[in-house]
Amino acid sequence: MMNLNTSKNRILFVDSLRGFALLGMALTHIRAWFVLSIIPNIINVKYQNDLASVVVNQFNNFFIVGKFYTIFSLLFGVSFAIQLGQRKDSDKKFIPRFIWRLLILFIIGFIHHVHWNGDVLGVYAFLGVFLILLRNIGSKTLLSFAFFLFLFCLVF
Repeated sequence: MMNLNTSKNRILFVDSLRGFALLGMALTHIRAWFVLSIIPNIINVKYQNDLASVVVNQFNNFFIVGKFYTIFSLLFGVSFAIQLGQRKDSDKKFIPRFIWRLLILFIIGFIHHVHWNGDVLGVYAFLGVFLILLRNIGSKTLLSFAFFLFLFCLVF
């Protein structure tokens, strides 16, 4: 059993989960966008809207595809928390270095967005700025803020 108390093992564990999530996202994209079929498209479209196909696709999207995105998104925040926790108090370059990384992430996301609409890396880069701004608030305040955002997303 892996000991998660040491920082090296914890990072390896997080990297393993991130790789698993990336592999899952890649496989689901391959399935969704690059399915080779001998069935003509006019017939394929006719049978994609029946009840069984809709149920299977919704199940796949919620329980499989959605979980890979959720794991990947969660690990973005976990990685920030690990970096923040491992920095030394004398490290005055942490914030500028993290903003630089967010800028690079945004550029990669923008380039990817030019080729494929729906890229999430730019969103992570944008939201990463809020991680920096909210890094020193208390747990209760953060939980209240998260609950407010959750309700806001339900309404809109």
